[in-house]
Amino acid sequence: MSRQSFQNFFERNISKDLSSIEKKIKEYKQKYILFSVIISILLTIPIYAFLYQYYSITLISLLLVLFIFAVSLKIAQIPEELRLEYKRAVIQKIIKKIDSDFQFNAHKSVPRHEVIRSKLISTNMTDLMGEDHISGKVDKTAFYMSEIKAMYIQRREGDATEWKETLFNGIFFVADFHKNFNQQTFILPKKTPGVFRPVANKLGNLNFITPPLVKLENTQFEKLFSVHCKDQTEARYLLSSAMIENILNIQKKFKKRISVSFVHSKVCIAIPLTKNWLEPLFWKTSANYRQLEDYHDTLNKIIDIIHDMNLNRRIWTKE
Repeated sequence: MSRQSFQNFFERNISKDLSSIEKKIKEYKQKYILFSVIISILLTIPIYAFLYQYYSITLISLLLVLFIFAVSLKIAQIPEELRLEYKRAVIQKIIKKIDSDFQFNAHKSVPRHEVIRSKLISTNMTDLMGEDHISGKVDKTAFYMSEIKAMYIQRREGDATEWKETLFNGIFFVADFHKNFNQQTFILPKKTPGVFRPVANKLGNLNFITPPLVKLENTQFEKLFSVHCKDQTEARYLLSSAMIENILNIQKKFKKRISVSFVHSKVCIAIPLTKNWLEPLFWKTSANYRQLEDYHDTLNKIIDIIHDMNLNRRIWTKE
């Protein structure tokens, strides 16, 4: 769908509902700001009185303003009922526009066992949260996906404190590959040197006995990915020159460090995100249209993975 087509669809089907939701968000925001100001005044008066003995008024005022601003941004959230109304009245219409048979469930996620079985997320994972489950069929190929957040949380017995690390935050996509694999094949982003290494390497940290490295002839592909499989022949058969080009095109589309695994007759793809997906904006409701346009484009890119990987061609058959 072109930008003009999306704008026409937006004006006909979404604009009225979105305006109503944005009005409710604005009313809530006004109440939230008023509440924040009152609480801030009540909190700052005793703090101000105490610090006044030791620091200048200007410095105290600046520090308190910065503190209040930071806390307000941190805790500002749209009420759950408005989030769900937004997803029901706006997001679901965009999904149904792409394909009327697609199913959307804001509360559901890709099952935990599916994420674990893909082996794309570190086995250090202790907690998995997810939402915004989309499922359906594109021609012959069934798929499902959702936003997930995989965490490692270390809790000490008898201690209220805990240590958290985000292992992965993004879209997890699963589609039928229509082939029973003898072995599992993993396509992982190459490790990034330098300051970004700790972040970039969280994905693809298999943390199990890594299958042998598979050498391929495509140098561009090998600069971006490492391929692992116990069966070198099957991996090379699976990763034909056409499939390699398809994966490179998917990488280029998303401009993200995607990871791919072929396990249990399915292809799993992890696409990292830098922000929450399919959520209304709190502070900049005027930018909601552009965000919805981006959602639509991203959804199409993800669903197009089925076409990009030629999954409907049924080159292989299940035994």
